[in-house]
Amino acid sequence: MIVRGEGGERVVRATQQGPTDVSPPFDAIDSFDVSPHGDEIVFSARRDGGFDVAIASIDGKQVNWVPPDPSDE
Repeated sequence: MIVRGEGGERVVRATQQGPTDVSPPFDAIDSFDVSPHGDEIVFSARRDGGFDVAIASIDGKQVNWVPPDPSDE
């Protein structure tokens, strides 16, 4: 789910132990989807004035931007 807080919006995973952050906070998150196996998500986040696409592990340990260099877009 997308949660809005003081630092912006972030993707959060609901677990039995409570919520776990999957992404750091951004100005806005446009959308997200979970992989068929449930181990990764893809999301669109506004950073540096534009929206960029990222793939993140569901445990929140790694976020990879596609492409890694925003100037390539």
